[in-house]
Amino acid sequence: MKKNILVLGILVVSFSFLSGCSKKSEQKPVLNESQIKEALEVGRKGKNLTLYEFQKEWVSNLGYGIGSALLQTPFYRLALFARNAAIRGVDFPPSLIKTVLKENGTGIFHFVVTLYGNEVGFARNATASLKYYGRTIEPILSKNAQYGDVNRDQTNVAICEYEFSSTDIDPRAKISLVIAIPGLQGEKNYILSFPFNLSKIR
Repeated sequence: MKKNILVLGILVVSFSFLSGCSKKSEQKPVLNESQIKEALEVGRKGKNLTLYEFQKEWVSNLGYGIGSALLQTPFYRLALFARNAAIRGVDFPPSLIKTVLKENGTGIFHFVVTLYGNEVGFARNATASLKYYGRTIEPILSKNAQYGDVNRDQTNVAICEYEFSSTDIDPRAKISLVIAIPGLQGEKNYILSFPFNLSKIR
């Protein structure tokens, strides 16, 4: 039992670190009991899916070699945590569920973006904005990869993270995450737009 608790504790700490979480003030629950049960069930069933298959609902994918953006909602984070636990064959107590939800409060859109470029530092000066009914919303947090990792096609892959306030955005709206990447060493600047239909994302 102690071993299982230790494994789950490591999962929570690792998950919070990868999500770029910071300490937030106390907030109301981000998911109700019904949504929590649904997220846990989605996670358990997702243990037999690849991560790519599991994430489809929350990902806007422009194609391999171009880019993709993952919107990490509280539902997604809890479901992913449940999936990781199910893969390891461990159960977790309600206290850890509350910890996951507490670390990922309301009022924030958290995006994890995968970008591809020719130069190793191509993404370090990338900028992000959110388009919403003609409005342009600036991020409250930006974390650009300073150096990309070379993949099997000898292309550099960079993982960037951006957070935006979601307090004034209709939870059923269509939004777009726009990433502008300045060209390096004579390359052209380019802009990527990742559409999301929030009404279809839990």
